[in-house]
Amino acid sequence: MASASEIPEAILAVLPEDAPLDHVSYKKVKVSKNTSRPPHAAFKVRQPDGTSVPFQTTLSSLGSNGSDYALERIARACYVLLEAGSSKEDVNQFRADCYDKVKAVSGQGTAAAIAQPAPLVKLERKPEAKKSEAKPDTEKSEKLTVKSEEKLAVKSEEKLEVKSDSIPDGQAAAVGAEAKASALIDAPDAPEGHEAWQKLKLKGPGNYQFHFKKSKGERIPFQVTTKAANESNEEAQRIARLCYLKFEQGDPKEVVLQYRDELYRKACDGAPPHASGYKRGQDTATAPAGSRKRARRVAVDAVDVADKLVAEGRGDGALLIDGRKSDRKNSSINGVYALLPHQFGGSPAYEKFLAGDAPRFLFFSEQKHRWKISTELEDDKGGCAFCKTQGGGKSPPVTMAGSTWKVYDGKGEGYVSDPAVRCLRLSDQAQGPAAVNGSSRKLADEASLSETDSDSESSSSGGSKSSSSEGAPEDRDGGAMPAVTQVLPRPRSQGLVCAKMLVRSGLRCACHFSNVQGCPERLKALQELS
Repeated sequence: MASASEIPEAILAVLPEDAPLDHVSYKKVKVSKNTSRPPHAAFKVRQPDGTSVPFQTTLSSLGSNGSDYALERIARACYVLLEAGSSKEDVNQFRADCYDKVKAVSGQGTAAAIAQPAPLVKLERKPEAKKSEAKPDTEKSEKLTVKSEEKLAVKSEEKLEVKSDSIPDGQAAAVGAEAKASALIDAPDAPEGHEAWQKLKLKGPGNYQFHFKKSKGERIPFQVTTKAANESNEEAQRIARLCYLKFEQGDPKEVVLQYRDELYRKACDGAPPHASGYKRGQDTATAPAGSRKRARRVAVDAVDVADKLVAEGRGDGALLIDGRKSDRKNSSINGVYALLPHQFGGSPAYEKFLAGDAPRFLFFSEQKHRWKISTELEDDKGGCAFCKTQGGGKSPPVTMAGSTWKVYDGKGEGYVSDPAVRCLRLSDQAQGPAAVNGSSRKLADEASLSETDSDSESSSSGGSKSSSSEGAPEDRDGGAMPAVTQVLPRPRSQGLVCAKMLVRSGLRCACHFSNVQGCPERLKALQELS
């Protein structure tokens, strides 16, 4: 809210005398901006007879010279009059006079323009009257009627003094419809009274939404969250209005979403728009320990699932989908997808391996001509994500240049492009299980890096790993590799070797995992030897 030092002196001169600093009106009168209504200050004043008189002042009634400070100051003056026993009709007239005075000011007043103080409006508290004697006081009404050409003086010259450090050199204070520029977002806000202010709705804590109606009648849903705007309601509302202006310019939703993410980064001082738990000034290297542990667990799980899939003989043709961050909606699309024995609509279909209570199917949609991930193997229902690739459904949707997955991000967002999501072959049919293990381990490691590091760091490290581990066998040692006659054991993953250590150390048997002394096979062998 603007302070008195940020208001032009010509407007200060016509404002009514403010309430005392210790008056209750300072607590009761507050500007409300968290609803779908225009900015206003509403309050209730209890009368001596026990009834309450509702009253309000609106920012739009002040015209182009309005401000939050002027709105609250007029509201406090009206509160004092109602508390003193003035009728609501008289206070309404007093409020209308204040509105007219503010709207009549050009906005370029100087100290010289108000050097001569005008008569004060004396706000005296009327003694409490009995219920039977509570009648409109005509004499009080006459005192409240102020001629339009009169100027109201301020309490002292200190209120007119502008501090040198409150407004930078060469800049004027933002007044009325000129929205105060954000410290990080340099784009001008929507003008006061613009449709963007009215269309914005608060849907739940920190969730601002609107529907933009196109000329053909199509309604485009859109939302902005306070969490992504660095936990600032004002920044979130401002970003939503700026995005509404983008829709008015004819930009498609994909362009507006990119613009919103750019504003998110500015509001968060350069952080990525969906960084979980980010605070301004926090370095990405100091991410919460929980996120790093979760990323390592995801990497280990990917390796284990791939191993189990190969052990069951279903590794051929399997795909790996990863890249969707765990803190975003529909992150369950990540995982290993096994090839189903039957086709769907003439194209190969896949089922997420070990999906548990959240089944996921990957298949080609003949209706939409795109690959689709859904909770059911049916084409007539909405899916979790989709991707358009060349070649139709004859070949698997392996990520190539120009193909991007779009993931459903909620009702307010719809399907949003996520460049981090990718689909890769778990192995080639010509390669053995050892290659499957190496490929799954490499992809899991890259997923772990993408979860903990920044986008630029993960892409560079992932590229170096790809060049070293995905090359042809001839490229690894500079010559042809001899035929593999047996499956090479993969390195044991850390964190899952406790049981093996007990066996290898001789404390438990490998057949029953019981104490070695009590193993039935061992006892049987000892009896045969004896």
